[in-house]
Amino acid sequence: MYVGEGECGVCSLRLPEWHVKINELRQTGIDSVQVLFVVEEREMPRMEAAVTESHIARIREIVVIRPDSAKLFLNANPIPSDFRFHTFLLDRENRVVLVGSPIGNAKMWDLYKSTIARLVANGGTLPDRQDEKDNPDRN
Repeated sequence: MYVGEGECGVCSLRLPEWHVKINELRQTGIDSVQVLFVVEEREMPRMEAAVTESHIARIREIVVIRPDSAKLFLNANPIPSDFRFHTFLLDRENRVVLVGSPIGNAKMWDLYKSTIARLVANGGTLPDRQDEKDNPDRN
């Protein structure tokens, strides 16, 4: 998730909801998913404090917060200004495979779960569509 200038980083965290989602994945045997927040540098102290003060056990294991020093992340990636598109799922090659937040959206969460399952089944990347058609039993 990207938290840009003028956004409320602490509001974006929504730690309890992310905790529920990650626990749901872990109950299905998927424990390799991590939530990464790339944050406008001025928001870092508040974001780190929110994680540190969280009452949720083990939250630091699933939430990583990194500053966007000198806006390197923002300049290297075409992040839309609309905050609804600041949450995305990456594959192991750091390619965006899904855009949109699963928090508060059951259909998007179902899409995240199915995409994550496909990523896990395929070693962290999604097979191209032709490969799926040629090998339907693989997925």
